[in-house]
Amino acid sequence: MNDFNLDEIGLPPTGSLKLDRRDQPADAVVKAESHFEELVTKLHEFNAFLKSDGGWSHEAAQETARYLEILSSHPNYQSMEAQQDGSVDQGHGDPLKNYVS
Repeated sequence: MNDFNLDEIGLPPTGSLKLDRRDQPADAVVKAESHFEELVTKLHEFNAFLKSDGGWSHEAAQETARYLEILSSHPNYQSMEAQQDGSVDQGHGDPLKNYVS
């Protein structure tokens, strides 16, 4: 996501998910773990954008779908889904359901 300039969806990320050119792979992992929900949300936004834009980057769409599939088995992802299921009953909607992969 850090390689794309898409103002419509806030890419490249700023703040907690921003990767600096000096960041090492371990830094990326720490940022992802520390801001897991934000990462998943941003990946879903990116995935939806790629699908709605006529698939201009098939490779990026495949990679994003792969990342989401991998992350979906993470306990934090499952916890997010459980929280979202609880908020649906309260009338807040389910943002994860808005992004069909």
